[in-house]
Amino acid sequence: WRDWSSDVCSSDLIEARIGVEAPFYSYKLSSRIKTLHQSFKKQYEDELLILVNDHHNYSEFCTLYLTPKYRRDKCGSFLSRARCLFLAQHQNRFSPNIVAEMRGITTKNGSSPFWNALGYHFFHLSFVEADNLTMSSDKQFIADCMPEFPIYVKLLPKAAQNAIGKPHPSTAPAMHLLIKEGFHYNRYVDIFDAGPMLEAKISQINTVKQSKLLIIEKVQKSIQSDERFLISNSNINFRATKAHAKLNEHNNTCVITQKTAELLLHINAIKLNPRKPFRWASGWKSPIYCDNRLVLSYPAIRNFIKHELAKNIENLYGIIP
Repeated sequence: WRDWSSDVCSSDLIEARIGVEAPFYSYKLSSRIKTLHQSFKKQYEDELLILVNDHHNYSEFCTLYLTPKYRRDKCGSFLSRARCLFLAQHQNRFSPNIVAEMRGITTKNGSSPFWNALGYHFFHLSFVEADNLTMSSDKQFIADCMPEFPIYVKLLPKAAQNAIGKPHPSTAPAMHLLIKEGFHYNRYVDIFDAGPMLEAKISQINTVKQSKLLIIEKVQKSIQSDERFLISNSNINFRATKAHAKLNEHNNTCVITQKTAELLLHINAIKLNPRKPFRWASGWKSPIYCDNRLVLSYPAIRNFIKHELAKNIENLYGIIP
């Protein structure tokens, strides 16, 4: 995301598929109830950490970073919902299910109580070194070094136990936003810092469910309305903004402002070049060229042009039987 000064304000990433080229490991927090001998008449419950690859072929919300200067005016909320709107427009590019890893508890010097209590003894690397290694390798080292058998949570130090499934304080607002969108914690945690992993069905994310694909019927200089909407284009060259609009859901159309239209221009089908005119197939030269082939990639725009052409034909020649 950029502001009008062209400064990069944030960075966001959605991975279409995880666990395909390299395993995607996590710990599953599982409970096991044991019953002592009948003479004791007592049960107790153990919590175990089990190394799993259960999110194979999921999509993933990766990092969402917003520079400190822009951590205000609900910019983080806007970005979080905008990426959900991107999912809504391009569901065919993603898995039906999506996961999001939340940053776990770390100390001021960047170490992880959970990693120090568990992973360090098998990898002999610092938390930062091990985390960086996952980004530059095929992650096979995780399967080679991690213990194959379940880990009893009670055997870990209290600081490590208390970190399991807890987000870092700076990540808690982002986690809250995802939960409001319909994500849930299913007792999976990151293998390095034990941060919670949230998951959802993309079709059940609130922004995805509430989104509507409308044709822009008219562009006006201004719109008198108190209601603002999160509006985006439908192109892979994604643009989104929050602005006033008038909806006509009966006709699947909307009216937006000129400024909103400028923000969302994306198809780049009409080109102007008065100095070097375009040569059409007919041999004519023109300063304007409209590449109608691009319209085929945008169903909403294609349908709009089709309906407008049909209306003009009816107005000029009447309804053709």
